[in-house]
Amino acid sequence: MQSYPAIFNQVLGPVTPGPSSSSTGGPGRIGLLCRDLLGEQPIHARFEFDSKSSMKYSYIGMNTDKALISGLLGKKPPQPNFPNAREDAKKAGMEVEFVFLDVDIPGDVQGIKVILKGKSGFETVLVTNSTGGGTCIVQEIDGVLTDIKGDHYELLLMTESKDAAVLEAIAAKAAPYAKSLNAINCLIGKKEISIVELKTGEPFSDADLEAIKAIDGVKYIRVVNPVHPVVANKKLKPPFTTPEEMVAYGEEHGLNLFELAIAYETAVSGWSREAVIDHATFLWGVIKNSIEKGLSKEQPLVGYVRTSATEMKDFTESPAALNLGALNYATYASQAVMEYSNSMGVIVCIPTGGSSGIVPGVLYGIGKDRGLSDEKLVEGLLAAGMIGGMMAYHTNFSGKWGCQAEVTSGATMATGGLLYLMGASVQQCCDGASMTLQALLGLVCDSVAGKVQVPCMARNVAAVATAMANANAVLSGFDVLLPFSEMIVAMVRVGEKIQNVGYACGCYSTPTGLALAAESPEGQEVDQK
Repeated sequence: MQSYPAIFNQVLGPVTPGPSSSSTGGPGRIGLLCRDLLGEQPIHARFEFDSKSSMKYSYIGMNTDKALISGLLGKKPPQPNFPNAREDAKKAGMEVEFVFLDVDIPGDVQGIKVILKGKSGFETVLVTNSTGGGTCIVQEIDGVLTDIKGDHYELLLMTESKDAAVLEAIAAKAAPYAKSLNAINCLIGKKEISIVELKTGEPFSDADLEAIKAIDGVKYIRVVNPVHPVVANKKLKPPFTTPEEMVAYGEEHGLNLFELAIAYETAVSGWSREAVIDHATFLWGVIKNSIEKGLSKEQPLVGYVRTSATEMKDFTESPAALNLGALNYATYASQAVMEYSNSMGVIVCIPTGGSSGIVPGVLYGIGKDRGLSDEKLVEGLLAAGMIGGMMAYHTNFSGKWGCQAEVTSGATMATGGLLYLMGASVQQCCDGASMTLQALLGLVCDSVAGKVQVPCMARNVAAVATAMANANAVLSGFDVLLPFSEMIVAMVRVGEKIQNVGYACGCYSTPTGLALAAESPEGQEVDQK
């Protein structure tokens, strides 16, 4: 079925312990999906990675290990007691191992093969992938190719038959029980099982599940619950899918960028206006908490850099600092979010963990400067999310496209949200987004020693300044020339050419960066076979 990005799925989220959407948020969701696919509490979990995987030097530093374990334990975001995930696994009687092998795991550079054994003795082998921005996929179950992304209710009917006619007969008997059926697939496996897969927009009742279990040929079933806030429904379609269509729709209906975000998200989610605003208000509450906690230094920052958000706040309030107004507030707020994220604090990834300080910092900055209410800042958050929603049609905000897909995208969203709060038209918000993409195009991803700290924190601070400067420039009449839609495509095109460039010659490869990487705990713990 045709799928459409949801602001709360691909842009404003996930809500996760830091520091990374793809290395923490996505793996946490993978763990939850794998638990459902096993059908019980695991007693043994083996996670296999390609030795060429980007996670080789980051799976501990970015808390991938803790996220996967927490998901397998059934802990949903924000995953309580997250720092103690390994200890919790031992208490639950679950043995865990992480192994890097010289084998190809299908999919992206963050592919994970998961081998699970349950208390009943049942075993399953799953091939998964963390695909960027907190999204993920289960692409293989015991030799059967699948496409489970956690945005549906999934019912899997396992059968030993390899006969397509038998699978189609099972599907025909199961389909009447499905509510809001989005898709039904007959997947013939290479090994012991084949699968009839039902993707729905609503869950199955217990009575229906019992009836489906009794269908002739069904060996067992697996119920997989969605891990994203918005559940896909093929009956729901957005009112626009491009920036040009968005501007035209806004002009036709007299809608500003915030109201367009409401129109879009209610259309793709089926939620009411009140539900959309309530969820955005919840996200803003998480953001405010991350700023406050980052400034309080209650949780120690784990890594190589010293905390500086509180010191930045104190300095900007002193006579020695440049009087930058809203930018001074935004700078320390963005750093506070990044420091809290790197202390395993719960953040909102906007659109990723590595860029999670930019939109919050900009909104906090203008809020402090102009005395805006939380309600108004929630509007700005949704407006920023709408800019990201347009980008999500072309990118999943994965670092594989370079840091431009994270920090640049975050700054682009922040520019649009800020312009909305400054009274700009929808076209001006898009122009500001284009200007920021032009300004920050081509940033490589080159985090030092597997931490979302250097140069990520510096880039968040710089991106806040860029977003604010560009907002002023657009309102003053600056001619951006290049349409927002064209710059989105340009960013992806550049991203295809700069993958892994930073690790070859950027911050990571400096003498200090290489020395810190050599001292990282991953090199000491990885079982390389």
